[in-house]
Amino acid sequence: MKAVKKLILPFLFAMLISGMFSATTFAASKTVATIGSKSYTSLQDAVDAVKKGQTIKLQKNVSYSVSAATASGWMTVGSKTYYLGSVLDLDRDTTYTLDLNKHTIKCKGYAYIHLTDGKVTIKNGTITSTKQTDVLDVEKGVKLTTSNLKLKGSIINDGSIVVKSTTINGHLGNYSTGTVTVKSGKIISNTEGEWVQSVSGIYNTGKVTIEKVTILTDNNNYALYNLEGGTMSVKGGVYKTASSDSSKEGELIKNYGKLTISGGTFTTKIQQIIYCSTYAVLTIKGGTFTQKSLGDDEAAISAGQKLTISGGTIKAPGLVISGWKTMTIKGGTIISTKSATAISFGANNGVLKVSGGTIESSGGSFNFDGTFGGTGIDAVVELQRSTMIMTGGTIYGKNVPAVRVPTNCSFTQSGGTLKTGSSDIPTVFDTDYLRSQGISVSETSSWS
Repeated sequence: MKAVKKLILPFLFAMLISGMFSATTFAASKTVATIGSKSYTSLQDAVDAVKKGQTIKLQKNVSYSVSAATASGWMTVGSKTYYLGSVLDLDRDTTYTLDLNKHTIKCKGYAYIHLTDGKVTIKNGTITSTKQTDVLDVEKGVKLTTSNLKLKGSIINDGSIVVKSTTINGHLGNYSTGTVTVKSGKIISNTEGEWVQSVSGIYNTGKVTIEKVTILTDNNNYALYNLEGGTMSVKGGVYKTASSDSSKEGELIKNYGKLTISGGTFTTKIQQIIYCSTYAVLTIKGGTFTQKSLGDDEAAISAGQKLTISGGTIKAPGLVISGWKTMTIKGGTIISTKSATAISFGANNGVLKVSGGTIESSGGSFNFDGTFGGTGIDAVVELQRSTMIMTGGTIYGKNVPAVRVPTNCSFTQSGGTLKTGSSDIPTVFDTDYLRSQGISVSETSSWS
């Protein structure tokens, strides 16, 4: 009997231990997230329970799915319908952290994560979308920080966002009530679509500050799109096309609002580096801007109503800058490497002021035919129906005059240096030069 007990007791003990481990493993498999030592079987339950200063830690990959049939709403843009299906509501009015713990949240179909309240940090993981481009929708009043995060999809913001060490394969859309600070990260903008937000690395109608980011574009997308009412400050980063096919390259930056650039590297193959609408304001304090190859007749930088340059280096093989209303050059270097003209400026009552910096061109040739107006004469700076005032800086034309001043323009110089590569080339091509060549020019004569 004792022998039987010796056999049965170890057997029962082994069964008990086995059952305990099975139960523990089963319970663990049900745990999706934890807050401290407390477990939750859904991420939403953890969000609903989180308190100030706490961290929700994801314990496994999670997946959400929303079909067109079960979507909570939709919107139509052009010929396309975009369905909306919020699957996770970050709605706690408190400060907390969502640590993805190196796991992935997968949003299938039209699913996305909706942030409606609180101050939250999302970090250390991946959020993906299989169909809907937007994976994070941030409402007004929400404060979001992303850190060490990978997004396959986009962020739509009406609140306040700080982006740190975050990769976005999509776009970051910031609306009128939104503020965004990008401290570090990478954005790959290669989505095709009719919605302008979806074809921009950063789309802005609010306020954006960029300290450091790499934005790569493809499929004719823009790295930065700053619309009317938008204020954007770029302090650094790398901005360029990711495609080897120049036909898929769009303008690097479109500006309809107020854009200030104080640093960064901006490179295009053939397209414009910056396009500004008629009433846009652009200030360049620093940075390196390079257009590698000659594209169409558009300038590398097309200015709006106001352009101010006080630093940076801007190079293009063709026309570098075109402007029409107010242009002020206080510093920086502007170089046309293959063309005759670096700056074309002209509009009724437009004013160009040069007080510093260097403007030069290496291309073209001076082939004055001795006729009135000098048909076909190029210059480093060409004026049309405008006024130019030079008080400093240097303008150098290797093969052409430094400034061309038609009779519908005026040019005054009280400082600075005008130079050409040959004594046979005048520094200023104007009516005084024509008279010096024996050409009769009256006060009523007109040439452009």
